[in-house]
Amino acid sequence: MRYANERGTCDHRHIGEVEVAYVFPSVEQLLDYLERDFAKWGLTMKAIIEVARKGSALCMGRAQLAVARQGETPDFRLSFESAKSLFADLTSARRDVLGTKRKSRSCSVYALAQAEERNCSNVHTDESR
Repeated sequence: MRYANERGTCDHRHIGEVEVAYVFPSVEQLLDYLERDFAKWGLTMKAIIEVARKGSALCMGRAQLAVARQGETPDFRLSFESAKSLFADLTSARRDVLGTKRKSRSCSVYALAQAEERNCSNVHTDESR
């Protein structure tokens, strides 16, 4: 299963060989779609945040494709070129927002700001990043 919103094509998802159009309203909604579909199909996915060598994405993509071809679900990977870039983007406030979002299942910036007891504008910036 994969979702696609490549330039030059309409937003769509692939389930096996079937391609179905869908609306891509926001990243939050996309994550909700993914979670729903993974639950529906009984799939599990692990998210891995890592520091990886520059240019390693192609090798990682090949490895994930091999896993998928074996009928297994590849892990979601978010790679950074250095620890400096990782920690510059994934600050403690942003990690807190991710944790609150995971626990509350809320997509609303207002609800996240209330739960975090923070300024809505700051939470919006952190959540968007």
